[in-house]
Amino acid sequence: MTKNLHVFALLILIAPVSYVLLWTMAYQELEVDDQEISIEGFMGETFLISDIDTIIAEYELPKIYSSAGISLKGFEKGFFTRFSDQKQVKIIAHHKKMYIKFVFSNGEIVYYNTDSIAHTKALLKELNQTIFKK
Repeated sequence: MTKNLHVFALLILIAPVSYVLLWTMAYQELEVDDQEISIEGFMGETFLISDIDTIIAEYELPKIYSSAGISLKGFEKGFFTRFSDQKQVKIIAHHKKMYIKFVFSNGEIVYYNTDSIAHTKALLKELNQTIFKK
């Protein structure tokens, strides 16, 4: 009977932890409309297009350490601090190959990438055409 209780208690602990892990590692779609950009899901956010100063491709992240983020086998999500200047950046990354770096007028920096390099490149092109079409 005691063994069954231990197994039951273990299952009760594993289920919520597994759910949180799967939720944090889930793909997060970026959507663009005329006035804002939305990143859905864990650590997602909505930004006004008018607040964006620069959008560029980056092929590696700066040297960082976790402030309030999760880093698991190429999945980085959350707030991280750069070693160089102790500035906090937000990262929503699904792999370690290419990132879209958003720099905002208030100094905030967000790194984002999609589930593949090809999709990230296509998204970068779409963002530049949509946002800087003037």
